[in-house]
Amino acid sequence: MFVIIGGSAINAAIHAGRHRSDMPGAFQTIMTAPLGRVLLAAVAAGLAAFAVWCLLEAILDTDSKGSDAKGLARRAAGAFVAVLYLGLSLSALGLTLELAKPGGGRIQSWTALLLSQPLGQWLAGITGALIIAAGGYQLREAVREKIQIFDGAWERALHRYGVGSRGLLFLIVGGFMVVAACLRAPAEARGIIGAFRFLEAQPVGWVLACALGAGLAVHGVMLGVGAFRSHAKDAGFESRDRN
Repeated sequence: MFVIIGGSAINAAIHAGRHRSDMPGAFQTIMTAPLGRVLLAAVAAGLAAFAVWCLLEAILDTDSKGSDAKGLARRAAGAFVAVLYLGLSLSALGLTLELAKPGGGRIQSWTALLLSQPLGQWLAGITGALIIAAGGYQLREAVREKIQIFDGAWERALHRYGVGSRGLLFLIVGGFMVVAACLRAPAEARGIIGAFRFLEAQPVGWVLACALGAGLAVHGVMLGVGAFRSHAKDAGFESRDRN
């Protein structure tokens, strides 16, 4: 997912957005591949599984973040990330089952629905603040967290680059959500596509968009490498235990 999104962002930035759709490009790219519907269903299931894992991690505190104010805030941010990934899973599933069609304005529609509720302005603002908090936590992880699965300096640097890029994307999306809440203007809310378009509108914006897209692609690769190494490490430990 991250590799496809990052690659699509780089392609769009280089070609001045001519190849950009109004939905996350990853789902559309997967759908056009051989057996694309099957692949997208598998992606939807994987995103749902990751959402459940994040939610259980927040509820059961498997990372020992604690029950103080700081720990509860980090766990709440993790729970909100779970909600975001569950939304992506439902979006991919809807496209797989042809219950949804590619189209723009989805995040604006959700923001408008949120703002229409009692205390909707507060709810939208809190939602944006949680997205910002999740992004800030990821940036902190990129700068300060000790990464045990990666041994080499280059590997750690690439991992930090990827995590930091994901955190920056969260900050941009959350910032626009807060602006939409303050102005009661759903049109101000932006998702992944809107975040990249915001970067492209800045001076040397195509460079910024390419850098962020490359970071997301790197993040996807490093997640795969880390998962493979963790599995290999666990298998090695199990083998030694049996011996």
